[in-house]
Amino acid sequence: MITTNIPSTTHILDTFTNSLKSNGLDTIPEESAYLNKSSRNEVLYINLSLSYELTNTEFNKINDKFKSNLSNNFEQKFINYLKFNEIDENYSCNIERTFRKYLDENKYATLDWFYDIFLKYKSDTKIILNLIKVISKYPISNSGIYIAISSLFSHPNLEVKDFAIKFFENMADENALKTLRSHEIHPQWLDDFRKNVIKDIEDSLGINP
Repeated sequence: MITTNIPSTTHILDTFTNSLKSNGLDTIPEESAYLNKSSRNEVLYINLSLSYELTNTEFNKINDKFKSNLSNNFEQKFINYLKFNEIDENYSCNIERTFRKYLDENKYATLDWFYDIFLKYKSDTKIILNLIKVISKYPISNSGIYIAISSLFSHPNLEVKDFAIKFFENMADENALKTLRSHEIHPQWLDDFRKNVIKDIEDSLGINP
């Protein structure tokens, strides 16, 4: 088990809920609920905004601490494994299971950290291939990661391009479809693969081209 001594997402939500209740609210109101209301409700809106801002600040501090823990206590071990070993597409090794535990504990901070190391090691073909293989196993639907992986469509290494397409094939959601549709990949056989993946995702989502 990973011990980070960092408050969980439940703690964050409880803190925010308590701040709402202190303003006499049980749920987050829609924006329209407090527009064009009396000055009393305007004061309530201001108080609510301040409560949300404080809670958001706490949220950022928690994520920063979690990300720092990843960088200091896991990153080097993770990168060393990726540098000297091959990630199996069909099997998760111990280092991947540890990564998954971090991801389950705090998805936002873990993906933010993953994005940073992706950029740091983008020029290292062995590491970047293994990073794609690792992240391809989890349904993440994260725009930052999608943009990072799609940037590999122009990578000089053909295997990197191939696994970048496979990443979106594994995600198989509407954003993956949109990303694949907006790129052309060279050489032609890889672009044909891209088109086949597009067709497969369209079929699985019930979308007509």
